[in-house]
Amino acid sequence: MDLRPQALVARFADPRALRALALAALLVMAWAAPAPGSTSFASFQAWLGTSNVFLDGFESESTCPWSTVQPPDPVTCVNGTEDGCETDIDCGGRSCGGCANFKHCLVGADCLSGMCSNGICAECLAPDTCPGDETECQFRTCTGLACGLGCNPAGTITSGQITGDCQVSICDGFCKTISVPDDSDLPDDGNQCTTDLCAGGVPTHGFEPPGTVCTQNGGSMCDGNGNCV
Repeated sequence: MDLRPQALVARFADPRALRALALAALLVMAWAAPAPGSTSFASFQAWLGTSNVFLDGFESESTCPWSTVQPPDPVTCVNGTEDGCETDIDCGGRSCGGCANFKHCLVGADCLSGMCSNGICAECLAPDTCPGDETECQFRTCTGLACGLGCNPAGTITSGQITGDCQVSICDGFCKTISVPDDSDLPDDGNQCTTDLCAGGVPTHGFEPPGTVCTQNGGSMCDGNGNCV
């Protein structure tokens, strides 16, 4: 045999040589296998039948149909190996429970969440598939198949305003609603002879000067004590 490197490359590039090499590998495996009848031989057989060397864990609907759902297998579903119809280690498929988020899957039924995206169990597919409440300062997000929460910017004015309380309701930037002083949100006590002011977010009322024109309670001018006389 020509043992020069060029000759060896040319020889094993021949499909017939490759088939011969594969056959030789199988013969070595058979020779190295434990004796029939032994405990180790049974394990070897199980390995041959279930190892991901032959099953990649992404079994098809034709070989593992969900129409024939089976009870959980007390052995294969807890053996720490991806085997049978499982889509990931000890989960997924028709006979084991659903897989946790970010484990492999074929269909939604393979996942605890019920959602499978591009072969991965997803916590979400869109923000509205995530749990949680949305407010004027908080919204749901779905990024990288994972749920989250987003916050509107600090200072965002909310709809829950009370007119004349010298306060404004805004978002704090951390998904919460807070009230801050707003001295432009003047109170109104309905009295023409008092002043309506805000002082540091607190409503205050003073008296209009005596002689201030008013039209309440049958009077025509303020007396300086908040009365229209």
